Amino acid sequence: MSAIEASVLGAKERVTGAEAVITTDHAFIHDGIAFTVANKMDIASTKVGALQITVPGNVAAAVTINMTNATADLTYTAVKAGSAGNLINVVHVDPGANDAELAVSVFVETITVSLATDGSGTITSTAAEVKAAVNAHAEASALVICEDEGAGSGIVNAVANTNLAGGTDAVYCHFKPAAFAATGGPVVIGLLEDYTFTGGSGITPVNRKRVGSPAASKLTVKGHTDITAVAGSAPVSLDMTVIPGNSLAGKLGGSAQSAEEWVLCPGKNYLVTMSNLTNPGATVTVGYELFWYEEGGA
Repeated sequence: MSAIEASVLGAKERVTGAEAVITTDHAFIHDGIAFTVANKMDIASTKVGALQITVPGNVAAAVTINMTNATADLTYTAVKAGSAGNLINVVHVDPGANDAELAVSVFVETITVSLATDGSGTITSTAAEVKAAVNAHAEASALVICEDEGAGSGIVNAVANTNLAGGTDAVYCHFKPAAFAATGGPVVIGLLEDYTFTGGSGITPVNRKRVGSPAASKLTVKGHTDITAVAGSAPVSLDMTVIPGNSLAGKLGGSAQSAEEWVLCPGKNYLVTMSNLTNPGATVTVGYELFWYEEGGA
């Protein structure tokens, strides 16, 4: 990581379904993660400038039900990650009868656990027993995974209807370059997915590219409807940096391909690199802006 290492600098801007230019004193904020870039940076022949990006993925909804007794807590986690898991709810019922058996039932997204009792109607179900019953139930186990606390030997108690929470849907973040200019170049600018800093073994091309956006949805940067080089300078294309064993055909950016953009995959790590590969020994100054927006921003 170099001068544009991801950090929180200056003012911040949250991009929610809208277009925005990222410059020196702004950061792209997504779920509390800030991505910042410097307006200019020098790249010597021995250095690679890089901006590290982590795109959050789907998060599964979950809830931990705290019981009265020790080692009796139970955690329910949605099988499928995403906001839909927040609709699942769990209820532990005291059957109010003697010698009742532990039973699990499901109605739509409500999981009901009817607890076992002894001859006097006292609840006898342990956390381990509830866990086993839920995870063995075909419908319940399709909705949640149940985990117990420690050995799970504690007796559980009745609990009112409790919703799972915290499930979030992944948001695809779009990346598009704008207004590139270089002196002493050219330079190679790369967008790498699942990066490593030690070689190419962990680097693969980005997963998805959208080409030819409708004219009405093209991004606009300071009056320019297309991505072009700054007037008076030679065009600098955004391209994949070639690393042994990993390369990508095609380019992104420049007037010929101004409608193209990368769609960053949720749950992945990315590296935006700037490398002076074609003019070793010289210092290259790159002036640039990065353009981000969230697909269907929340």
